[in-house]
Amino acid sequence: MSSDAASSAASGHTLFARGDVVGAAEAFANAARAAPSRAEYHMALADAETALGRWLYATRSYESALANSPRLGAAYYGLGRVALARDAPDDAVQWLQSATAMSVESGEAWLLLGAAQAQLAAGREVPLLWDAVDSLGRAVHLLPRSADAYWQLGDSYANSGRRRL
Repeated sequence: MSSDAASSAASGHTLFARGDVVGAAEAFANAARAAPSRAEYHMALADAETALGRWLYATRSYESALANSPRLGAAYYGLGRVALARDAPDDAVQWLQSATAMSVESGEAWLLLGAAQAQLAAGREVPLLWDAVDSLGRAVHLLPRSADAYWQLGDSYANSGRRRL
């Protein structure tokens, strides 16, 4: 059975690389069914479902990956991405805080966390932006060539009322 799962997963990666995300999702689903305890197959399926905008299926697959590997920072990151796509910044912040705790050096997770915190703070009290500034400062440190990180940090900093970083 595990060779069937590995074969399906390899096929899924090939299809995904060629741009056939629907075919890739089907192949990854077959791999996850054949080897349900393999978190990487659930992650691959979740990433394909995310690419297709199938938020419910992506969420279920990320959660299945976490059930098999509870300290998998990439799954928390994926759940945060899905929550932001669903316009649920409260949920996104919670998932992304877990992602940054599991993968402290993930600049992408810090960047997305800062963006979620800034979105959550919009229209609320200015001090809530301080968390976004802190997270985005960490993202800039980890992603020194990311124009997006610098832009978001500058925007959040300007709106936070802080005098110094």
